[in-house]
Amino acid sequence: MRLFHNPRCSKSRQALALLNDSNKTFEIIHYLVEGIQREDLKRVFHFLSDDYHSLIRAKEAAAYGYSNQDSLDDVFNLILEHPSLLQRPLLLSSSFAIVARPPELIHSCL
Repeated sequence: MRLFHNPRCSKSRQALALLNDSNKTFEIIHYLVEGIQREDLKRVFHFLSDDYHSLIRAKEAAAYGYSNQDSLDDVFNLILEHPSLLQRPLLLSSSFAIVARPPELIHSCL
């Protein structure tokens, strides 16, 4: 599992704590520092295919011209250009992806 984590976000910190308590193996991706790979977004989309707009922080993205009518490629490009627009916390594994808002949704994946 990979947790796309922003340490300044309380929800992301809560998700990290839940994962630490679970004793499951996972990797922390500090996406604001490391960036986000298009392949990771494609994998997430595979699991959230009909709700790719849930990947983006819509209120913040509106300042960059985002609309809920934007295509998948538009959403990907906006997140890749501005990683802070990625909805967090995001947990990705080989069998699922979840936008953990609220963080307790992680329990359903463990």
